[in-house]
Amino acid sequence: MNAIKEFLVDIWDSVLMIFIAIIVGLVLGVTGAYFSIAITKVSQIRIANPWILFSLPVGAVIICFFYRITKGDDTGGTNRILLSAESGKKVPLRMAPLIFFSTIFSHLVGASVGREGAALQLGGSIGYFLGKVFHVKKDDLGSMVMTGMSAAFSALLGTPLTATVFAMELSSVGVMHYSSFLPCVISATTAAITSKTIGAPALSFGKINIPRYSYGLITKVLIIGVICGFIALLFCYSLEWSKEFFEKHIPNIYIRAFAGGSLLLGMTFVFGPQVYNGAGLNLIVDSINGNSPDLSFLLKILFTVVSITAGYRGGEIVPSFVVGATSGCLLGHLLGIDPGFAAALGIGAVFCGVTNCPISASIFCFELFGFKGAHYFLFVTALSFVYSRSKSLYSSQKVFEK
Repeated sequence: MNAIKEFLVDIWDSVLMIFIAIIVGLVLGVTGAYFSIAITKVSQIRIANPWILFSLPVGAVIICFFYRITKGDDTGGTNRILLSAESGKKVPLRMAPLIFFSTIFSHLVGASVGREGAALQLGGSIGYFLGKVFHVKKDDLGSMVMTGMSAAFSALLGTPLTATVFAMELSSVGVMHYSSFLPCVISATTAAITSKTIGAPALSFGKINIPRYSYGLITKVLIIGVICGFIALLFCYSLEWSKEFFEKHIPNIYIRAFAGGSLLLGMTFVFGPQVYNGAGLNLIVDSINGNSPDLSFLLKILFTVVSITAGYRGGEIVPSFVVGATSGCLLGHLLGIDPGFAAALGIGAVFCGVTNCPISASIFCFELFGFKGAHYFLFVTALSFVYSRSKSLYSSQKVFEK
């Protein structure tokens, strides 16, 4: 009888988790869709009105003030979400509106940030909240956080397979949380369908040509994987060093924000207005077409590092796509292979390098560019992981190795 009772309890728990996952997917599908549309709209407004860039110094101060008066700095950001995904630690609901509006504002004024950091924080905080609303067991709250992360990431980028695995892989490298697989699949799929129905654009960079297999090509692909792994390390260390340097030499948060915003404004006019501001998805399209400027990957790293250090919000993963695409395009030209193909390889390699998520990065490339070149993507993500796994964008990420 006890065995039957336990079986029925497990069935009920599974049904409840599926139901909640659908609700999470619907809520975050709607939220993510309008969030994505809002970012697209404000970016268009900034491009049409370049004078808005002059607000970069004041904009950074406004965001810092906004977070200070709402005690947003106490929420812990994405690192708090990853800790909660691992342990079920409480996530404050105020994190959702804070990151929602601050990310939109950051894109409006021209900060070089992404939107996936917002996705993880939006999804994690709302997933945790709905878990509490439906009285999910304490041991399952971490799964609810991952379920929300999957839904938001999927709604924003339109890549449900990547979103499913990424949420389970990100918090603990080397340990996959398979108990969260079903709710993550359901929430990610529901969110992607909901977001698409509303009209949010899915991520797309165009088609690439997959070269014919040869030993020479494999050698060049491996070189791209290794170099992009080191570029990912450069990105992560640059962010860490920049934060430490500015906090040490400019301890006042508002002066630091104004100084960082002013530096960002100066860089914008030196290196070309609107080129490196915002997410920079145009640079990815150019790279896939083989037309990226030679050192644009270094400039994108610099713009993103200064933006994040100044206090702007949004995330670093989408800028890492830009860094990967532009560096891959350059390497393609240098190595004598199709630069668009090399740009796609660079996206996967740098994405893997900054997150320590080789499986998610590989699947991301499959969803964007198809399975025809799957073995090439697996090569570069594996090599990038080997050479960059000592560092990550997220300090709370745990790495388990034998």
